[in-house]
Amino acid sequence: MDPSGWGGGNYAAEAAYGIFNPVTLFNGVLISFLPNLGWGATLIMVEFLALLGVGVYCLSVSYGSARWPAIAVATAVPFGGFTFFYGANNWASGLMALTWVVLFWWSAHNTSLGIRGPLLAFVFGALAVTTGNPYAIFGILAVLIALGIELLLYRQWLRFVNMVFLGLAIGAVVLLVFLPLMESSSVLMRQPVTEAMNSGYLRPQLGDLFALSLPGFQPHFSAWYQIRDVVPSTYLAWFVAPLLPWINIGFFKERWRSLISLFLFAGLYLLLVLAPSELWLFRWPLRTIEYFYVAVAVLFSVAISGGLASNHRKIRLGATSAILLFGYYYAWAETPQNAGFHFLIFAVLVAATATALLFNWKVGIKGLVVVMVSGTVVVTAIITPHYFWTQHEFGYDADIRQVQDLNVVTDRNKSLTGNVLIQSSLSKPDSQAAILSGDIISGNVSAAAGIDTLGRYTGIGFSAFSDALYLDYRGAPVYPFAVTALFLPAGGGFNGTLADSLRVDSVVVQKGFHNDNFLSIIPDTWEVTSDDQYRYVLHRKASFNPGGTVSLATSDIAILNADSSPHHEELRVDAQEAGSLLFARLAWPGYRATIDGQSVPVSQGPAGLLMLDVPLGEHTVVIDYRTPGLRPGLAAVALASIAVVVGQILFQRGMVLGGTGTTSGFGKRRNRKSQTDASD
Repeated sequence: MDPSGWGGGNYAAEAAYGIFNPVTLFNGVLISFLPNLGWGATLIMVEFLALLGVGVYCLSVSYGSARWPAIAVATAVPFGGFTFFYGANNWASGLMALTWVVLFWWSAHNTSLGIRGPLLAFVFGALAVTTGNPYAIFGILAVLIALGIELLLYRQWLRFVNMVFLGLAIGAVVLLVFLPLMESSSVLMRQPVTEAMNSGYLRPQLGDLFALSLPGFQPHFSAWYQIRDVVPSTYLAWFVAPLLPWINIGFFKERWRSLISLFLFAGLYLLLVLAPSELWLFRWPLRTIEYFYVAVAVLFSVAISGGLASNHRKIRLGATSAILLFGYYYAWAETPQNAGFHFLIFAVLVAATATALLFNWKVGIKGLVVVMVSGTVVVTAIITPHYFWTQHEFGYDADIRQVQDLNVVTDRNKSLTGNVLIQSSLSKPDSQAAILSGDIISGNVSAAAGIDTLGRYTGIGFSAFSDALYLDYRGAPVYPFAVTALFLPAGGGFNGTLADSLRVDSVVVQKGFHNDNFLSIIPDTWEVTSDDQYRYVLHRKASFNPGGTVSLATSDIAILNADSSPHHEELRVDAQEAGSLLFARLAWPGYRATIDGQSVPVSQGPAGLLMLDVPLGEHTVVIDYRTPGLRPGLAAVALASIAVVVGQILFQRGMVLGGTGTTSGFGKRRNRKSQTDASD
């Protein structure tokens, strides 16, 4: 919780910042030493793309894939259309969630086989949940449902109980992450959709999935103000569709019974990919396609682990040729204006497929995989410069680039002190230049640069605060007269302006984004200290009196002394008459107050600020903030962790059915298959 973060400062309730995830925290510390945000982001994305590849490899082998095919799909999945263009370029928490879910799936699958105890699966499940991404919970539930049904079908009752136990343990982590959000819901700007809705936005059609091996196909659904996506978001790997005719059906038939949970997971996620565009907290079904594609990739790696079929070559070559030709036509038909690029992709796919088959016949599965991996590298190198986000024009709010070098921001804003309001618009023609110069700060760059701006990016917001300052979810004022509201009376019986109630000390106004009489309405207590190319900078002439974060009072209440920190404030006050104090803190649920040791209620004042009634006389006032839901969440996680550790110890000692030394026939049969297939 960072009260100076205002609408974007309730990190616990935001959930998606991953403050309970140790890997995310470590990465945060690591990139804090890098002044260039671009390099920091790249470092983290590469880290998770690599971890995702490792997870896909391990999962494939656990389902019986030979190691070489597992390497091929593990290399391809991180460069799939949605994962590469969306996850690794825009939605970091989504990429992190997918990575941890895949690793959880692998470890939970081994637990269901009796190969491993519950501890590792619990750790990966907790890492997935603590990303704060709700799609991670979907993924974990899908894994547990799929594995649970498989165990029931094979009448592995005690192992099914183990899966239920594992699910309950991870559910305790869900409480830790999402209770703060639920407990804060009463004040939030963003409320979940209570019913299913379908606008078609980022919602693939079944036909779009036929393009899983078309790196040049832009799927046809509403996206980014257009009728189709601008990147090949439904692409998985170039080799899957062309090699389908060469799958050895006999080999696959021998192993399908060990793949029931894989089929169930894929089927469930196919339904989610085709779901309505909005369903409660979940929006845009395209976000689930990468989970579906992981299952498809693993199935494919298992299917080719026995080698490609060698009979009926002419028929299979004809089928592969038809698939390649239809793919070329399908991609061209969607975007005929890119005919030259589609032909280039077609030529590369034909050459890569022919080379892959030739290497398979001459060298075997290892030669095939070398071409599959090399082809992935070549295809990625071709499509990246063509489809990368900088190649498209969407509109001001999507195209705007942020400054990467924090030194530029800090150097240009040394004069800003105290709480800062920045009034700017992304729609002005010179906004890009103003942002890159450091004169205008947008989003969370201010937090990285250590500047206490009232506006930050937030996925939840504080409705009363945002309404008072006309802030959108990016923390930017929506209207050019927003700064004028700062100098209006605070209301609620408090003698002062809204700027006073917020203890605002500095104001930045982008030129051209303000009402005509802006300069004439500035109070005498303020002055314009800078008039630059892109902005005006205003400062108070006199600093605030000491008093912690107290800003205004309804009556004569003197602050004798104050000791203030983000989570705690202790005041000695002398009230000449009963009245109310207003604090420059948002009244998030979780604040508690005492006067002379007696608990008293706090309330929400003007602009959503924390307000406290004070009786006549001299008193000691103490205010504390405790994240709501944190204590029960931590207690639940502690109990779950102890139970999992005990379960792991029992497993290691062979005291749990299905553990070491007591593997049932179900586990033995599947373990032998996995070991045989993986020995290639």
